[in-house]
Amino acid sequence: MRTSPLPLLSNVATYQANTFNYAPAPDVRPTRAEWIDSFRRTTSEFRSRVEADVAAIPDAAQRCAAAAEFVDRFTAELEALEAPASDAGDPLCCLKLCALRDRLLREAGFPDCFKAVKAAENAKALTLLPALLAELDGVSDPQQRLQALIEGVFAGNIFDLGAANTAKMFSDGGLDFHSTRAKLQARPWTVDNFDALAARWAGPPHARAVMFVDNSGSDVVLGMLPLCRELLKRGTAVLLAANSVPSINDVTAAELAPICAAIAAFDPVFAAALAEGRLRVLATGSDLPVIDLAQLSPYFCEQCEGCDLVILEGMGRGIETNLTAVFKCDALCLGMAKHWEVCLALGGGPLFGCVCRFQPAPQ
Repeated sequence: MRTSPLPLLSNVATYQANTFNYAPAPDVRPTRAEWIDSFRRTTSEFRSRVEADVAAIPDAAQRCAAAAEFVDRFTAELEALEAPASDAGDPLCCLKLCALRDRLLREAGFPDCFKAVKAAENAKALTLLPALLAELDGVSDPQQRLQALIEGVFAGNIFDLGAANTAKMFSDGGLDFHSTRAKLQARPWTVDNFDALAARWAGPPHARAVMFVDNSGSDVVLGMLPLCRELLKRGTAVLLAANSVPSINDVTAAELAPICAAIAAFDPVFAAALAEGRLRVLATGSDLPVIDLAQLSPYFCEQCEGCDLVILEGMGRGIETNLTAVFKCDALCLGMAKHWEVCLALGGGPLFGCVCRFQPAPQ
């Protein structure tokens, strides 16, 4: 499949998607084995999802056998990768491990084993959205409202079933947008460029923004879409960028479009933006929970020409990949660190620490 680099990248030749080195020197932590173990710890969540995926394999016995085969193959592959010699010209990285897990899931017959939970969480979040929008509209100070919006993105990002810690919290019934927002890491955040962002926000509105969204449910509905709406209110046209193919509980473009239509049914800002073409949902061409901005859909890249703001959200797209990427325009990376290995690599911030990296356009 033909791919293209995002035209907003400053230099494609020097661009590196992966933020962290998964094969560091022997005395550096997280170690290679610890990075691999962060993927091993997700196995139980994936197994429970595939064992419940009646849509993929109706027969219970066949489904459980396929789930067991996936777990065995994934475990064996991770064990093989623990040997540094296994790299063989293909260095170990987050992109490589995510692609391995998703490939094995699809080969086992489970192309979208989180489909049911995504739909349920999207519907639940939509019922909470009107009250949240009214709350945000009631914040008169623009900087305070911006901070509330960014904190909402952090709180929504807790709905991540690809991270072992938050997957367990979800299974235990402990994920809640409002309680998470109330208990967020206090500023300064683990990475905190909010003041620079607020200063830019006080200036002229951006003309066009592309927002790379992450998970379904509270993440996109209660986190990213209110931020999108604020941009629309400022006069910014917005491209919502989502996966073309399902991966974990990430929202796809096909799932996001009807969510936006549902919001437009009760929100005049969304309704006007959709009708005028100032709000569009686009598929990136990606099929992973992380993203390589040098390997995107050519059509998507064409539509991004001229954007003066790029937002990358989520631990996968905005922290584990692209946190150090350099762009031609203003760039904002937002997310919550939900693996302790990521926290350690960021310099020792707390688990569930918040990342707000704002990089202004080069002068």
